[in-house]
Amino acid sequence: MNLPTSSRPTWRGRVMALVAWAAFIALGVLAITRASFESDFSAFLPRDPTPEQRLLVEQLRDGAASKLVLVALEGADAATRAQWSSRLAERLRREESTAFAAVENGAHDGAGDRYARLFEHRYLLSPSVDATRFTVDGLRAAINDTIALLGSPAGALIKPVILRDPTGEIIELASTFAARAEQGPRMQHGVWSSRDGQRALLLATTHAPGSDIDAQQAALARLHAHFDAVTRESPAPAGTAAGRLVATGPGVFAVLARERIKNDASRLSVIGSVLVAVILLAAFRSVPALILGAVPVATGVVAGIAAVALGFGTVYGLTVGFGITLIGEAIDYGIYFLVQSRGDDARTWFARFWPTVRLGLMTSLCGFAVLLLSGFPGLAQLGLFSCAGLIAAAWATRYVLPHLTPERLRLRASPRFARAADALVEHAPRTRWIAAALVLAAVAVIAYRYDGLWSRDLASLSPVSAAEQALDAQLRGDLGAPDVRHIIVIDAPDDEAALETAEHVGARLDAFVARGALAGYDSPARWLPSAHTQLARRDALPEPTVLRDRLAQATADLPISATRLQPFVEDVARARAAAPLS
Repeated sequence: MNLPTSSRPTWRGRVMALVAWAAFIALGVLAITRASFESDFSAFLPRDPTPEQRLLVEQLRDGAASKLVLVALEGADAATRAQWSSRLAERLRREESTAFAAVENGAHDGAGDRYARLFEHRYLLSPSVDATRFTVDGLRAAINDTIALLGSPAGALIKPVILRDPTGEIIELASTFAARAEQGPRMQHGVWSSRDGQRALLLATTHAPGSDIDAQQAALARLHAHFDAVTRESPAPAGTAAGRLVATGPGVFAVLARERIKNDASRLSVIGSVLVAVILLAAFRSVPALILGAVPVATGVVAGIAAVALGFGTVYGLTVGFGITLIGEAIDYGIYFLVQSRGDDARTWFARFWPTVRLGLMTSLCGFAVLLLSGFPGLAQLGLFSCAGLIAAAWATRYVLPHLTPERLRLRASPRFARAADALVEHAPRTRWIAAALVLAAVAVIAYRYDGLWSRDLASLSPVSAAEQALDAQLRGDLGAPDVRHIIVIDAPDDEAALETAEHVGARLDAFVARGALAGYDSPARWLPSAHTQLARRDALPEPTVLRDRLAQATADLPISATRLQPFVEDVARARAAAPLS
């Protein structure tokens, strides 16, 4: 391209245009570096989400379930895996101030303290405590049941404390918790194990929420580093498989998803860029022309991301991915300029061809601008990204490319490439029947598979493989981890009101469980009764003198003397003065 002297940009005009462009790019990059990038589903929730939608996002981002890491140790034999589990748990607990808030493997470390606390408050926590239980008949029945249990496997728990707990409240508590524990993991060599006995299991909780992917990745790195150290200290016995750690959970999946999305995006971007470069080089046979053609695209991408960052404060990863794809049409602007301005000066190109490019820009903006009105932030961001990007790309084509283009840019189109393109265009009308057949076939497929064509499962958007999802389900089943797909939410002004309502809801759910409509449920009120319930149980406890009289009558025909139950009377007296647990 050889621009006449009269229409060549002046030196001052060229410098000013390039400085303005460089400043624009610099400001855009600065806005991008200060932006917050996120990759969660909240981009496709309405601006004013319902309570259910808001709860979903909160649980995905910061809920307790998002912090769980399910860990399985494989290889070696059961005894070695149990040893690895204990040592790994010990190492991870040392990091509770940094990466992990809690680590459990089923070992009874600290169980004595937990048992002592439950035993101390058993009369406020036991669901069996009421006025009837402490009548003469109630005491006789409860003490008789406790004596009968001495010969059962529960006898080891009862015998040391029978004089303090003859009514068996600690057994009642154990039975209540067993309703949940029955679904828990198998024990093998003192630690949790999978159902088939081939894995040792641990359950870890990170300090960081699942949405903090960097912190989750750091915690997983520490987890694997500690396991490697443990297996070096205690290698697998000869003839057994080497140790292997696998982990699942929301945080693990978030880390895997980010890495795979990043790798796929990088790989596909490279492949796409190479294909475009090959086509342009084949058409132009000029590296400078290839670089010049990329200027509008690069300008548009920077402008689009910067506009979203300034307009929304947060940039969603899906916005960038879709936006860059849509803004790919900006490369056509550079191609139009380089091809159509050959043999003409820039002023002639602007007069003859710029109105056509401008018309295409306006129609594209009309289409994307509608997305700005969407009630979904992700779509609104996509609209702003595309509009700002296309405007910037067109501006770069109109005011920057003429100043960057050398005065003598030689575009040597490949004759073979040109002949092939001309032949394709010439014979295109003859293939109309093929296009029509393809359209009819597509319509037939849509009509035939209409019901099963659309997926309503969010899991279909996940880059986590089916095998990894199956492993997660298996470990949850082995650990007895709750199925959190269904959640009942109770709104209340304070904790006490929430617990009271949970108790009422639990009573209704118990009826569904009894009928077999529900397999089970978990409730905070099962572990911590409301203060109202605790006070009612406390008020049901008789005074020491009354209790002694009733015990004398209740034990008259039982193989235990009321005089030996003075520790029980003293514990009940202490419980009558105890404050409710919070």
